[in-house]
Amino acid sequence: MPRTTMVRRIVRGVLLLVSIAVLVLAMGYPYLGGEHDPLAVGLSTVAQAIGIGGIILVPLGVAWLIADAIRAFRRSKGHTRPRGRAWPLVAVIAASLVVLLVALLAGASGAVAGAVLLVIAWAVIAGAWMLRMGRTQCQAATSAPLWMVALPVAALAAQLLLASPATDAARAAAVSSAGGLIADIEAYQAANNVYPASLAAVYADYPLGVVGIGRYQYSLAGDSYNLSFELPRFLLDDPGSRELVVFNPRDEHVMISHSSWILLFSPPELLENQGWYANQDAGAEHWRSFLFD
Repeated sequence: MPRTTMVRRIVRGVLLLVSIAVLVLAMGYPYLGGEHDPLAVGLSTVAQAIGIGGIILVPLGVAWLIADAIRAFRRSKGHTRPRGRAWPLVAVIAASLVVLLVALLAGASGAVAGAVLLVIAWAVIAGAWMLRMGRTQCQAATSAPLWMVALPVAALAAQLLLASPATDAARAAAVSSAGGLIADIEAYQAANNVYPASLAAVYADYPLGVVGIGRYQYSLAGDSYNLSFELPRFLLDDPGSRELVVFNPRDEHVMISHSSWILLFSPPELLENQGWYANQDAGAEHWRSFLFD
């Protein structure tokens, strides 16, 4: 094997591994510790959607790899039939459809900006690839089938493996970070014999310490209060569900699905029909997790 060919293959392999690592990092980014980044959830959604929608490309990539292996075997026997354009052309068309599917999935999940950037990026990549393919008799497309197989499989496997530990860690971190805020609320109540009416303000002075969670939400609930935050979830983790994690010092948790219900229903009706379909212990005293669809 010529040295230049070996170097080229090594570079392509490294680029593939780096791309997989970036994709996995993007998926887990909202669940990392740090300051809130409003783009984190959208970025993660796009990365996850690539793993889900990209699975469609895997059978095509496998078939292409087999065709290349057969062609290499025939070449070793003296056959010198040139590589055609059929596989690259089919791959570009299939990948374009997958990109549109991923963009629609990401957009439906709220990551509209990420979906638009994905479509633009793919248009540039596909255009450059097609242009190069026409100039080089498709020789530049030899690594494409490996990408079509490895990238979606790695992305899908990563989100299946990361979903539970990542969300559990982020939930625990946000719950732990609320300790200072809860202490200040209780200190206010001890000094004034009443809980604060509201904590609405321009700046959130009590960071959660999780990149994908913005701020705590506070609301009075009779003689008590609810403190909550929304935890981002992976697309394949109870698809379509939203998780709200709520603290109530008296364990009288209330989390209403629609604000209009507060105006239309009586307090007893609200307690019976809050809109969540499941709730469970959130791993700390007085904290519960509510799932909404």
